[in-house]
Amino acid sequence: MVTNTIVSSDGLVLWLYPALVKTYCTLNVKYFPFDSQHCDIIFISWTHSGYELDLFYNDSFPTSVYYTSENQEWVVDNITAERHNRFYACCKEPYPDVTFTIHMSRGSLFYVVNLIAPCLLIFFISFLGFFLPVESGEKVNLETTILLALVVFLLMVGETMPPTPDSIPILGTFSIQISIQFCHLCHISYSHDRIIS
Repeated sequence: MVTNTIVSSDGLVLWLYPALVKTYCTLNVKYFPFDSQHCDIIFISWTHSGYELDLFYNDSFPTSVYYTSENQEWVVDNITAERHNRFYACCKEPYPDVTFTIHMSRGSLFYVVNLIAPCLLIFFISFLGFFLPVESGEKVNLETTILLALVVFLLMVGETMPPTPDSIPILGTFSIQISIQFCHLCHISYSHDRIIS
């Protein structure tokens, strides 16, 4: 590949190398879907030391030019850049790097409307079932239906969240606690109904 360089009279060489950089970040989904993430992208030369190649970031160039929003789930709040000079055990020379940090937050409206609101609605309806009289005969059917709906929503939450072993999301913890409390309340209600009858 042939690329052009711009050489200034002070010795500065600007090499415009076309490249497509793909990277990934580890996600912290503890506050899913209201989470904010930051991803670090580090550019460093491992073959040339700081005496041979100096990396720097031009502060006068705005970082907003680097990013155009094409994603509906994530909103990029800010892009910051820092330059570091690092020394490694192998060598005496410094190795400069430029670290770009992308700060982004998740758009949570979809998850609020499709996951959280129905789950809370089912949660509140489950308490209404305890006010039904035992003689109506529909109490067991209602509570069983609500339990199945909670299980379906727990499965939907599990499929929607990105898999990560680092933390358990609060939404998943809330769904599990609701299911446990619901089963406990059903057991107490059933025991109370057997004592009365």
